[in-house]
Amino acid sequence: MKELFVLSAVLLQNVICIQQEEIQKILRVHNSFRRHYAKRGLQNEIANMKLLVWDNILSLEAKEKVSCRQTFDENLHHLSVKQTNVGLTFNGNITKVIGHWLREGQNFIPEFEMCLDFQACKNFLTIINAQLRRIGCAFKRNCGESQSRYDVFMCIYEGNHEKQRLFSKGPVCTQCEDETPFCNDGLCDSCNEENPANCDCRKTCEKPGIGTGALDNTTCTCQCLYGKGPNCDEDCVNPKMYENWDFCELVTQEDCMSEDQLILKEYCPATCDCTRHPLAEMQSHEQLEN
Repeated sequence: MKELFVLSAVLLQNVICIQQEEIQKILRVHNSFRRHYAKRGLQNEIANMKLLVWDNILSLEAKEKVSCRQTFDENLHHLSVKQTNVGLTFNGNITKVIGHWLREGQNFIPEFEMCLDFQACKNFLTIINAQLRRIGCAFKRNCGESQSRYDVFMCIYEGNHEKQRLFSKGPVCTQCEDETPFCNDGLCDSCNEENPANCDCRKTCEKPGIGTGALDNTTCTCQCLYGKGPNCDEDCVNPKMYENWDFCELVTQEDCMSEDQLILKEYCPATCDCTRHPLAEMQSHEQLEN
């Protein structure tokens, strides 16, 4: 079994066509933009933008999927349940391809976190998706006729991208969660003891009148007494999904402990996952009375 694992690892290294210096360039360009965007890209900072790391498995998947014909395939962005970006290069210039993806941002409307034309902005949306954590890329070289050769460059991204929001607004790194609770110069990252700069915890677990909790500095996680979210700074209320019907009114505590508990904690947090701050509850009643 051990020999099989070693053999698989060797084969994997042999089939990945991206060189180490290219990997570093891909990560540097992506993370540099994500870091800049998290700090200064919007009117508000982005609180949960993750640092992208390389994934050899995703690189292998990209190598298996990328082909010359995809350049002209209208469905190329739907090749995988994961996020996929594809571009052309005539001289192997990776930076230029990624730069083209970034220029799609001129079609992005920050106020609505969307594009008027999704296909004209899809690659940019992938790059600013704060929840993505891993990336793997590959080339399909020598496409086209001999007089106009080009390469197709594909990157596949993976993370918790099923969340509805592209990102959460707020001070950088205050909404870092999962396996990336710490801050690496504006991007959410895991704590690497070899590089103490990666172990910067930006959370306070406190927002007056909204939430409060206890901070564990060793894990950079909050145990919320009131409020919700990684920093206890979100009001503990159930989202309003329908105008005249509250789905969460039907949810019982027994439901909250069922096999559907993860879904219910997301859609009915006040019922299943958190306690509202007394001041927030009081202000809500005062607004209703007025």
